[in-house]
Amino acid sequence: MYKNDLNALPLDIHSINARTKREKPGDENFKIDGDTKTKFSEPNDPLWKDMWYVNNKFYDSKKIDHNVIEAWDLGYTGRGVVVSVIDDGLEITHEDLADNYDPDASYDVIDNDEDPTPKDDVDHQGTRSAGVVAAIFNNSRCNVGVAYGAKVGGIRLLDDTYNDTIEAIALGYKPQHIDIYLANWGPTDDGKTLDGPGELAKEAILQDDSCSADGYVNSIYTISISATTEDGRVPWYSESCSPTIATAFSGGSINDRMIATTHLHNSCTLKLSGTTAAASLAGGIIALTLEANPNLGWRDIQIYVYPIKFKEFLRVRKSR
Repeated sequence: MYKNDLNALPLDIHSINARTKREKPGDENFKIDGDTKTKFSEPNDPLWKDMWYVNNKFYDSKKIDHNVIEAWDLGYTGRGVVVSVIDDGLEITHEDLADNYDPDASYDVIDNDEDPTPKDDVDHQGTRSAGVVAAIFNNSRCNVGVAYGAKVGGIRLLDDTYNDTIEAIALGYKPQHIDIYLANWGPTDDGKTLDGPGELAKEAILQDDSCSADGYVNSIYTISISATTEDGRVPWYSESCSPTIATAFSGGSINDRMIATTHLHNSCTLKLSGTTAAASLAGGIIALTLEANPNLGWRDIQIYVYPIKFKEFLRVRKSR
């Protein structure tokens, strides 16, 4: 997974799972398109009612969300899937994350040890991202993760000593164990000058293709995610280019509703925005999909994501 500031088709878990119909492992009577379902009931997590991107349709059938509750009703929670957040660290003792924390999916490539705990109070992005994916369900703390049954780890990468070597270590850490790498960052990006393959970047600039100058977005192994506001506006921070194939919800202006999640010092926040929020939501949705069909590879997921419906939901006007 990789975030970027682009506009594309909104991600819809129902549409993805409809393309991955199979029997649920270990239960011959459970089929994703069958009649056997669990009955969803509201959790006691205090930020639940602020999770509009998950529960809009639960309260008002005319609204739109990511259809996550429908996947939960089918029994999918991300169980058996491992997500690692490559970022500025992860608060591993947070009460809404600790039970889902996976030390085998965690590392500090800056200090070369196995503790990804953030070193500074400004290093909260990784903890916030992890909460969107895998915060615990119904534990009276913060929010509910989209894939609350998944395991989540953190790879601490972002620091003043950041360089290509430790980046390579982070991106290649335990691929036999980790299913999804969530990278809510990228090269220095003003839409004109970027880190990345020199000749490709030059060609992108000549074509005035702002985000296509990004070597990560252009990788065939990357699923690049953009953001949209609750009412379908393209946020002010967005760029446009073809490599981004899906959009997830986030905030735009200061008056927009944002994403609820975990924060440092065992606290919570309603203020996660940007494409960090969007990519984290997408990571959770894909974790649900991998539980439905663990045989899917990176190319399969891209094929399932690309034709997602609701294109008409997005508006051209940017949010300010």
